[in-house]
Amino acid sequence: MSSNINSVISLKNISKTYDGPPPVKALDDISIDINEGEFVSIVGQSGSGKSTLLNMIGLLDNASEGIIEIEGKNISDFSDDELSKFRGEKIGFIFQSFFLLPGLTAQENVAEGLLYQGVKREERLKKAKEALEQVGLGHRLTHLPKELSGGEQQRVAIARALVEDPAFVLADEPTGNLDKESGLKILNILKELNDIGKTVIMITHNQEHAKMFKKKIELVDGKIAKYEG
Repeated sequence: MSSNINSVISLKNISKTYDGPPPVKALDDISIDINEGEFVSIVGQSGSGKSTLLNMIGLLDNASEGIIEIEGKNISDFSDDELSKFRGEKIGFIFQSFFLLPGLTAQENVAEGLLYQGVKREERLKKAKEALEQVGLGHRLTHLPKELSGGEQQRVAIARALVEDPAFVLADEPTGNLDKESGLKILNILKELNDIGKTVIMITHNQEHAKMFKKKIELVDGKIAKYEG
């Protein structure tokens, strides 16, 4: 696939091999371009390489071969500190597991996302309240995780990802631990985020969920099997 000059995320001939024995090639010569404001699903069965690909896009792992450019910058030129700063400011992560601290309220859990950014406590709590209201949980600010349903806990996790107003939202099977109704609510929240201009990339093995996305990348054995949109 040729590089798109308008892309904000560009992967060029990316391969990833994990040391063995035997060595495992998780990604094999992947090239994709994602434009600002796109709604993208990465689909594939377990072991297809989709989580590895999301980790590349999220700058959580290094490629064995190839070039990754974010907003026109080759990330191989970044120092570790620059990478951490870029991730913190630009990327919001949502995972299948909620990773909420059990002793903190919903508001406090979301505020934790700003703890290492030098934001004062009062401002952190204010921004956390706004993020929870954005996902429909303004009435659950003082509830502990054990007092929330699975869907509500995932919405708290989404609010935590949004609290810094990231440019990119990366979601790794965010509906995987939820019932169908709760899962659809999460997908609708992601769609609403995309509607207001966020670039949203979600990995899933659920083909029905993938149909909601404008761009669909399907992986099989570390290779792109289908590229639509």
